[in-house]
Amino acid sequence: MREIYGRLREMFRERLHVDVPAADTDLLESGLLDSLRFVALLAHVESEFGVAIPLADLELDRVSTLAAIAEVVHGLTVSLDAPLRGRGGPDRLA
Repeated sequence: MREIYGRLREMFRERLHVDVPAADTDLLESGLLDSLRFVALLAHVESEFGVAIPLADLELDRVSTLAAIAEVVHGLTVSLDAPLRGRGGPDRLA
């Protein structure tokens, strides 16, 4: 998870031109992230990590800090690494 946090922090700095002071800084309340940057963030997360954040995870309290975003991305990437059993994957019996 530390790697995800580091990559997100770098993404904010290099792609969004935002320097986040701390992992628990509220990005919305502080004005560091507005609606346009938020949409750009979602596109960058999808590109960088190969995951799309589902609408259900877009509740503001779940994505308002860098630490919270890292947790959501971590959860999504872990689920990608899980075996595909029961989801129509290669382990499914015909």
